[in-house]
Amino acid sequence: MNDNLSEKIYNEKMKKFKIGDKVDYVNNYGVLFENKTIVDIDESGKWGDMYYYEPSDTPWMHVYAKNLHIPGTYISPSRDLELQNGTTAKFLHYDDWDRKIFLIATGEKTIKAVDLDEDSLYSISGDFGEPCCPLKEEFQPKDRL
Repeated sequence: MNDNLSEKIYNEKMKKFKIGDKVDYVNNYGVLFENKTIVDIDESGKWGDMYYYEPSDTPWMHVYAKNLHIPGTYISPSRDLELQNGTTAKFLHYDDWDRKIFLIATGEKTIKAVDLDEDSLYSISGDFGEPCCPLKEEFQPKDRL
């Protein structure tokens, strides 16, 4: 492995980038923005270094190192859940309150569910998308959220 690449991989693991580094930015919802360049670093951050990149629609907003990756290295994690009954709850989207919405296919029908309390899945009303009640144990995640 060449020394330049080794240094880049080490810097990513340590989450240290420098001005001029090429990066990919991944927001907290998992959306990937490719081909960015670090243009400024603020090391006074309470939770670590804050970085500014270009091109950006919001050049005044910093991002944290946890959201930056060496170009082409980000692997999107699966948000699907394995359920107690062996089926899968497919991640659909985040709702207006940043809760994860899942779709569960049960053979005869499909159920929309919401991760309401980081522990259990709840059914959702069809008209307004409001949480109703916890799903049966067989439709709960095998590994709790």
